[in-house]
Formats: sequence, C-alpha cells, structure tokens
Amino acid sequence: MSLPGVRFRSHQPLTFRDDLIESAESWIGAYSRVEIETGNQIDYKLGELASGLRSGAVDPVGAAALAREAMGLGPSDFVSDICGLLEKNGIKVLTLPIEYDGFFGFSMAAGGHGPAMMVNCWKGAPVERWISTAAHELGHLFLHPDSYDVNVLDEDEEQAREANVFATHFLMPDALFDAQWEAARGSALVDRVFKVKRDFGVSWKTVVFRVASRSHDKSVWTQMNAAYKRRTQLSLRGTDEPEPLRRAAFGPHAPAATIASDDSEYLASADFLGGRLLALVRTSIEAGELSLERASVLLGVDLETLRKLQGKVN
Repeated sequence: MSLPGVRFRSHQPLTFRDDLIESAESWIGAYSRVEIETGNQIDYKLGELASGLRSGAVDPVGAAALAREAMGLGPSDFVSDICGLLEKNGIKVLTLPIEYDGFFGFSMAAGGHGPAMMVNCWKGAPVERWISTAAHELGHLFLHPDSYDVNVLDEDEEQAREANVFATHFLMPDALFDAQWEAARGSALVDRVFKVKRDFGVSWKTVVFRVASRSHDKSVWTQMNAAYKRRTQLSLRGTDEPEPLRRAAFGPHAPAATIASDDSEYLASADFLGGRLLALVRTSIEAGELSLERASVLLGVDLETLRKLQGKVN
C-alpha cells in the first residue's frame, strides 16, 4: 500500500478497509494532477502551526481556537460549509456513501498529495455526523500529525477523545456557544436545544453535553429526555437525531447515490467528481485549459463517463 500516512482505525474490523484506502489513493492522485495541470494548488495553511503543537503543549480546546483563527474564522463566526472551509485551507475532502453505520471516515497526513480526508456520507447517517466526522479528522491532522501509520489498526482512545474535544470546540467555541444558548433563553428546553444544534450544525447530544459541562449539572440530560417524551410520546435514544439538518449544511460535497458496503467498487465514477475537484475541472474546461480528453486522462475516468457528466462539467 503506497499511502503510509493514513489514519484509518476502527473499533470493529472492516473487510473493505484496503479497498477504501486504494480508492482514496486513486482519488487524491487524480485531484493533485488536476491541481498541478491547472496551476491551482493550495498550500496546507495549518501545516506549520500543527508542527508547533507536536510537543503536546496546547490542549485540544486551545488547539481548536488556534485552528479557527488560522482558517480565518472570527470569534463570532459559525462553521458553515465545513468541506469548503477545509479545501480552502489546503485539505482535500472526499465524500463517499458507504452503507455501513460503524464507519465514519478517515484522514491522510500532510506530505505527498495530502492532507486529505474521506467522510462517509451515506443516507442512513445524519448530516450532523458528517460534519462532526470532518471536524474530528481535522482534529487528528492538527493534533496528531505524527500518529499516521496505515499499519496501525487499533484506535488510540486518548487521541480519539482529544480529537472529539477539538471537533466540538472548533464547531462551538465556548463564547459563541454561551451567546447562542443565552439568546435562546425563554424557549422550551427541547426548542432551545434544537435551535442551538441547528445554529452550529451539531447533534442534540453535543449541545446537551456542552450545557451539562458548562453548568456542571448533569440533570439536563434527564430534563431533555423527559421534555421530549412529553412532547412526542417517544423516548429520545442516543442514536436519534430529531429535526436533522439538510445536506446543504454540509456543503456541495454530499454524493447522491448510496453504495452498499459489500460493493468492491467504492470509488464510483459519479462520486469521483465532487466539491472543489468538480469546480476545478468544470472551470478549466470552460476556460479552455483542459479538454474533456485531457481531463479524462488526469482523472483516470473514461470519456464516456465524463460525457455523461457533462451536465455537471460543462
């Protein structure tokens, strides 16, 4: 396997792990070829800053604040279109719909054609999980750049915890969260939680966890569950995501199809072109910088497939 700098770890063994990594390798190579050919490479804006964190002197909360600032987010800015934000800052984002609830995504370290990440955007998972997965993988890229090894299969629980803390504070910095929570004061608890979750693009559990942590009052969990059951006559399970976000909250990267987990062809041609890569190809063809034939060679996608996608490309 020629992508040694991959962090792909799971609590459950995945039979399709190698297939996905090979698909990602093909995709990232094609993406880089298009960037080079069209002169549109983007430097990884967090690379030097991340290198300075390797001593572990900055905690995940502080690291999230540093990353936000380096990516041009102000104290009162929400993270909207997280994929666009990542790609604007030199992190390539691949989305594929893998019909497997236990697999969220993985990332590839800086160096070579990276950094990059793959996010599982299958229709059975809420958009909130797609967003948190992208933020989680950003946490690993930023906090743990030396931990990338394709041969390591087991997740480091402490690093996973740090990446989760980073992700929630990258999406919801304390001051902005407090302001939004206070602004929703007076609403019923369920409405207040759901409003704030929509504001930040996170799950209801993430909001309640932050409220409980900030107030040091764990009873908010019981209050939320009881209030939701009074309203709907249903229990609020941990896997539930009422009033889910629309795909647009994730950005223009979400693929339309769903690929079964036992399908060996994970990198479907229709899913290969997405996000910034699609924009680069489309713009370059329109500007006469690339022909369909040349784009076909660079992407490793046959001409017939590109012509079928001409509605997207041209």
